[in-house]
Amino acid sequence: MKLRRMNKIYAQTNGYFWLPCPICDQMFGGHEWDATLRISQSQGVGVCPDCVEEATKRNTEKFGYSEYGIAIALPQSKKATPAS
Repeated sequence: MKLRRMNKIYAQTNGYFWLPCPICDQMFGGHEWDATLRISQSQGVGVCPDCVEEATKRNTEKFGYSEYGIAIALPQSKKATPAS
């Protein structure tokens, strides 16, 4: 288990959440939030920095894309050209 005391103090002092990671149960703060584990197409929960890779893997397996959105799974559309 990591020493998390300074991160906890920082989170609480600056108004960030301090909650367990849904993957590993390690406590982490909102200031450390780096990825989201998707629950549905429009909802997700934050994961600790140690679980970013696992969250990305689970999101890709379940939804076909990582946390950053559906654009990763869809073919790129042609760029719109400005009207003249």
